[in-house]
Amino acid sequence: EPKPEQQNSGLNSLSFYYQNVRGLKTKLRSLHSSSYSFHYDVLFLTETWLDSNVLSSDVLCNEYHLYRNDCSLLSSNKQRGGGVLIATKCSYVSCEISLPFTNVEMVCVKLIPKGFNIFLYCVYIPPNSSVMSFENCVKNIEFVINQSSNCDQHILCGDFNLPSVQ
Repeated sequence: EPKPEQQNSGLNSLSFYYQNVRGLKTKLRSLHSSSYSFHYDVLFLTETWLDSNVLSSDVLCNEYHLYRNDCSLLSSNKQRGGGVLIATKCSYVSCEISLPFTNVEMVCVKLIPKGFNIFLYCVYIPPNSSVMSFENCVKNIEFVINQSSNCDQHILCGDFNLPSVQ
């Protein structure tokens, strides 16, 4: 039988939340004040529509580390909209992983709960994107997997705008 600390060290002990938010700029005050009562360890948000004019401290309370990839001409063919965000509870050690293919709206974070690593990916691929966007997303994931161990876990969340895929 596992010891109590082993029972709580697995992926099942973490709580996750994903949502395509379709813009946060008009919801910042409400989201920030609500975030004090969140019980999630990790949040994945797509279509944040954030830009460099919005401070991360304006998005969520200081109980979370935010990792963002805002929509830009480097990551998308769109000039506004898009954007992805991963937020992790500050009680966990986490760090952003630099990805080699930047022309995709994607962020990767290494979360280090007790005894193992979890690589978190959040992706937004706009409608009617080229095949290259999907290929670069896969290449980024392969890049991280090639640097990780067999024991590490990977979680991919996002909006791929592929309505015919189920």
